[in-house]
Amino acid sequence: LCAVVSVAGLSPRFSPHVRHESRRALPDSWTPLRRADSDLVLPLRIGLVQPQLDDIERMLLDVSDPESPNYGNHWSAAKIATTFRASPEAVNTVKEWLVTEGVHPSKIRLTSAGNWIEANVTISEAEDLLKTEYYLYGHELSGTEHVACGSAYHLPEHVSKHVDLVTPTLHFD
Repeated sequence: LCAVVSVAGLSPRFSPHVRHESRRALPDSWTPLRRADSDLVLPLRIGLVQPQLDDIERMLLDVSDPESPNYGNHWSAAKIATTFRASPEAVNTVKEWLVTEGVHPSKIRLTSAGNWIEANVTISEAEDLLKTEYYLYGHELSGTEHVACGSAYHLPEHVSKHVDLVTPTLHFD
């Protein structure tokens, strides 16, 4: 039993949640109206870390500089997608986390570009996944309503390093 507990303690499944993203204040003219209904379905989108983004300027200059041997060799959409596709480790880690947390595999989809994982989940499921609370916000001037989480959301530490952002969460754009 001790060995099982010891191994389970090392499992990424049990990694602590860390704040992934936070917001200091709401955008102008937005105010919380009430907690979002727990059974409302959200189109949860998880933006995965894209490799080689740090090299994008060098890559662009390489095909734009007349003195470069690659001048004019513009990239196809397929090459761009392949170059910046999230790693298999990132995809697998996020999918495994979602399934472990109870999201049925049939509800999880990787986008064709390979950089976003999509899952339609209820507010209640999203709150459990992200350790946050969702609210319905209203725009004072336009009357528009928007669902977003409170001031922060959290991800397991082993998942966080593979994720750029999650929507809908903090953003009002």
